[in-house]
Amino acid sequence: MILGTNLKTLREKEKKTVEEVSNELSIDVRTLVSWEMNKSVPDMDQLLKLADYYHINTDDLLFKEIKEDNEIKIEIERKNQTEINTITVKITNHKI
Repeated sequence: MILGTNLKTLREKEKKTVEEVSNELSIDVRTLVSWEMNKSVPDMDQLLKLADYYHINTDDLLFKEIKEDNEIKIEIERKNQTEINTITVKITNHKI
């Protein structure tokens, strides 16, 4: 399963320990380790929390093997551009 591997890869790329991530997300350490080892899977709320934490969409987290730093950078840039576009539209629609 790709999810556990991705969670571990993302955590390691952030140079964080299991304890740090579990504390920041209010998740039991054993639960996070279980997910990283593919022994269990997070529920939808937890999955969304993880995706938001790592700035990645849930589809990529679940189905795309994360190997390269570039893949993560591309996803972050795409997310940032989407947010910029949304703000631009809101500003444009509310001209003074």
